[in-house]
Amino acid sequence: MFGIHARSASLVRALTVAALFSLSSCIFVADGYRDAEGNWHSTDGAVEVRVDRASADSESDGKDGAKGATAKTDDAKADEAADKAHELMLAQLDLEIARLSVDVQRTETANGLARAGRELADAQKALEQFKTVEMPLRVKDGAFDIERSKFSIEIKKIELEELIAMYKNDEFAASTKEIVVKRETKELEFMQRGLAMEEEKFATLTGFELPHELAEKEDAARKAEEAFKKAEVEAKKTELEIKKSLSEAERKIAKLEKEAAKK
Repeated sequence: MFGIHARSASLVRALTVAALFSLSSCIFVADGYRDAEGNWHSTDGAVEVRVDRASADSESDGKDGAKGATAKTDDAKADEAADKAHELMLAQLDLEIARLSVDVQRTETANGLARAGRELADAQKALEQFKTVEMPLRVKDGAFDIERSKFSIEIKKIELEELIAMYKNDEFAASTKEIVVKRETKELEFMQRGLAMEEEKFATLTGFELPHELAEKEDAARKAEEAFKKAEVEAKKTELEIKKSLSEAERKIAKLEKEAAKK
């Protein structure tokens, strides 16, 4: 009888230990302690029950981690879609700005080309006017002044000679003769000095001033022609740049729209 009771007590103790091990993740025992790692230890007689906190939380953490990863993936996809939409909007604005700028660029280029054309025409006209009209006229004017001065001097010499001859035998007009002859002689001298100055001016005109002015007008015409050709090149270049910028903007939008359609 005593043996039966001993075996019954041992069986009860064994069942108790087994139950404690199977419920180690959720049982709480008053007699026990928690170690530095957060695990719970409980002692029932000679049997020690240990509740592992890491094993108890691992299943919960795994589920929460999977949910968190899925949420992060969804957020990343949403952010990427928003970025693509924003990029497409900016590309459309860039295209609109480029189209608005086209009219301004073409107008400025056309005005520049027209202005260069007018300046070239004016320079060429000024050169032709100078060569065919102004230069010959100024040469003729200078030559005419010299010819007139020479003729005036010649007449003055004749008049002076006649005065001297007239007062030669007049004994009662010595003072008058002296005054008249002196005055006419001085006038002849002034006329001769004036002729010399006109001849010097004419030489400077034909030898330096007119050739220098002609060279300047020819140079101005060449520069105007160069500016016109440059304006023509700039107009062609601007048109190509316009086509390139519009094409790039339109292609970018088409690419972004294609990418958005795949989402």
